[in-house]
Amino acid sequence: MVRMKKLTPKSKAVAIFVSLNLLCLSEAGEVKFELVNLVDDIYIECPADISITKNFPVEDFMLADMSRDGQSFLRAYVGNGPKFPSSTCSGLVEQRVMKGLPAKEIKCSNEDFASDVLVYLDLDWPRYVHFMLRGTSTEHQSMGFLIISSLHLRGKP
Repeated sequence: MVRMKKLTPKSKAVAIFVSLNLLCLSEAGEVKFELVNLVDDIYIECPADISITKNFPVEDFMLADMSRDGQSFLRAYVGNGPKFPSSTCSGLVEQRVMKGLPAKEIKCSNEDFASDVLVYLDLDWPRYVHFMLRGTSTEHQSMGFLIISSLHLRGKP
């Protein structure tokens, strides 16, 4: 069992910031969401204008690159052997729970608008989804966190 620590004031502030940005986007009618199947019973919700390219370099994992207007800002590794945190990311790792799934998040102290989030799925395959957010703006960061937080297993929205 994973022991989770309470949200820090900084984490709460980021969550509130992201929620307010997304609420503003949704209220303005600018964002229409679609349910997207990453693989098997694993789903995310994405704005309709997000382009997703899936790649299966080898049989045991999948990479999904998400971009808007040709600018990539979020990558998801879906498989059993993630490299967490990614080699370009260093900082404090925080434990959290996302829709009942244990997760770890690291804010990349060496990059603006960058985070790695590792979600444990408790499945034979895939066991993990490792999100690598590398946005270039607060909008990319907000949209990336929205997509990451929408992750769910079929039947567990």
